[in-house]
Amino acid sequence: MNEFSTIPVEELKEDKILSQLVPEMTVAEYERFIDSVKTSGINTPIHINNDMTILDGRHRVKACKELGIREIDCLVHNFNKTQTVNFVRDTAIERRNLTPAQRADIVLKSSDLVESIEAKARENQGKRKDLTSGPAGHDIEKGKTRKQLADIAGVGEGTMQRMMRAKKEDEELYEKVVKGEVSPWKSETILIERKKSNVKKVDFPKSRPISEDERKLFMAIDNMDLNFNQIIYYVKTNQEKLYEAICDTYDKRYDFWVTVL
Repeated sequence: MNEFSTIPVEELKEDKILSQLVPEMTVAEYERFIDSVKTSGINTPIHINNDMTILDGRHRVKACKELGIREIDCLVHNFNKTQTVNFVRDTAIERRNLTPAQRADIVLKSSDLVESIEAKARENQGKRKDLTSGPAGHDIEKGKTRKQLADIAGVGEGTMQRMMRAKKEDEELYEKVVKGEVSPWKSETILIERKKSNVKKVDFPKSRPISEDERKLFMAIDNMDLNFNQIIYYVKTNQEKLYEAICDTYDKRYDFWVTVL
């Protein structure tokens, strides 16, 4: 059971890694929030862990320090590291006005952080029994499917797929998607076009004559990208799920031919 307590603001601490999971308020948002605190005070308790780490409410604590408010009401939890990450993630997704890309980003970063925590625990101490997420919300474990991650984030599986691909292939592009500078759909198009430009052209062997069957094979390989991308262009305007399946196939085919050729 959570413990309710009033705690001096100066005793509370912020975990920078946890804070990075959740976007900061914009300057305008924070100014409006400060005005609200001046008028009405802090009406909602913050959430902290039993080591005084802030789980939810760092902006409220910041406002208290700026306005000289010395104490704040807290709900104190007894979470392990994995539970802590899951709680921060779930609370942020539920309470903040975030874009789908920002929600997906929180889930993906949380997943990476949990895997890092559990890997380090296994390395240092062997198998730990205190690393399960329990009641802290959705579990994030190694091997979560794209659909499961999308469900946690409250976004479509297609959005999660595009975010995961951008995060894996181009971190700078990924950050632009999170900031809203590039849409998840546009990021997919950018990555596909980049792969198209990197496809190696197949030349006929010049050291010997080739048979008709060999010629047909090389021509088929050479034309594969043109045909494949024509299909992608058509399907993009019709059925998103089929488009995603084609993109998956494109990735696998591209990697295969780069290896073979």
